[in-house]
Amino acid sequence: MIIVTTICVILILIVLFYGLFPGLTNSNDNSDNNLIIQNQTSHFTIDIENGTYLSGEGKSKMVDSNYSTLESYENFTISGYEAYEIELDNGSWYIVSLYKVDYNTPSSDWVYNSDVDEDGNAYIFFNSKGEYYGYFINIPSSSDPSTFENLSFLTSIFHYNH
Repeated sequence: MIIVTTICVILILIVLFYGLFPGLTNSNDNSDNNLIIQNQTSHFTIDIENGTYLSGEGKSKMVDSNYSTLESYENFTISGYEAYEIELDNGSWYIVSLYKVDYNTPSSDWVYNSDVDEDGNAYIFFNSKGEYYGYFINIPSSSDPSTFENLSFLTSIFHYNH
């Protein structure tokens, strides 16, 4: 009777152990886990200000920053800088730079503008009309054929609170 009771208690403990801790068992069948990983998509959001942000599918990480005066010109000063590496799920990646621009007088020009500069760098410039500051966002071009792809990518991830 003692042997049968001991065997029953051991069987109940084994069933409870594997029922409560199923992750501890080694299984060669990872098909469920692979399915979950394949269906996950990463998403990034980079806040700029007041509901203006960069957002899309992929991953981002800050790779450089400077929050002091970088360069001064006659009418404005670049007062801050952040650079992000954005890696998309398809393996392509971009370096996106955000510059904060402070004006000596309120700027009512260029409330929003996106284009490619003479060097092929895609950019977006925006400010709130009449404000003393704005932002310049750019993606350095790695080659001429990618220039307009960079601009379409940058405008696709940019969300602007007018």
